[in-house]
Amino acid sequence: MKKIITLFSFALIASAANAQLQDVTITLQPTASYNWFDDNTAIEDGVLYGGRVGFGFGEAIELRGIYERSSDLNNTVDGFNVFSDDFVNNFNTREVEVERFGGEFKANIPTRGTFVPFLTLGAGVQTLKVDISADGQPADELESDQIYANLGLGTQIRLGRRLFLNLEAKNTIFNLNPASVLFQEGQDQSGAEDFFGSNDNTRMYNWSVLAGLQLYLGGRNPEDFSDLDQAYYSKFSGGLGGFKLIV
Repeated sequence: MKKIITLFSFALIASAANAQLQDVTITLQPTASYNWFDDNTAIEDGVLYGGRVGFGFGEAIELRGIYERSSDLNNTVDGFNVFSDDFVNNFNTREVEVERFGGEFKANIPTRGTFVPFLTLGAGVQTLKVDISADGQPADELESDQIYANLGLGTQIRLGRRLFLNLEAKNTIFNLNPASVLFQEGQDQSGAEDFFGSNDNTRMYNWSVLAGLQLYLGGRNPEDFSDLDQAYYSKFSGGLGGFKLIV
């Protein structure tokens, strides 16, 4: 009797888990992006790479975690008109490491075609690391953290039943003191004292274009129109009345 009850219990658990997975999928996406940093960041334009892992709820809504880091980005004094020619000519370019951890909300607009437009809204923490040591001295890494937020628009291109190519344009906003990226110990800073002494956090805008392969695992096939999708469409078919977004 105990064996029968145990088997029956496992059967109920399995059926419940299967029911939950019908509308919930796991998403995996390696990414690469090219970034145009604000001139005032003192960071050269370049590439960030990383990945996203998350959950899809029906065909329209996705929530995911994000990790990105830079590849061969350097600091620069280009774009600043406050430094003397002597300071610019003797400035030693150093590598700047950019690392981002965050979360993102993604709203798909299912079109039943090859292209699936979407909107993204995200936020997280950005960490900048730069070596400020004098030439010939052991590395002395200065680290600073910034809160960032971003908004993006893009489209998914269907490559298979569960595989999509994501193309996205995004604007990322954060506050940064550029002096923390440019300062180097032992450097002659004549003609730049005012900049390093009085510069404060400034709002920066980082535009980027991103590409990534998104794979849907488990649960419902993205091409299926589920009960959850039908509920979304019923909710918003008359417009956005009663729409709520909670961060």
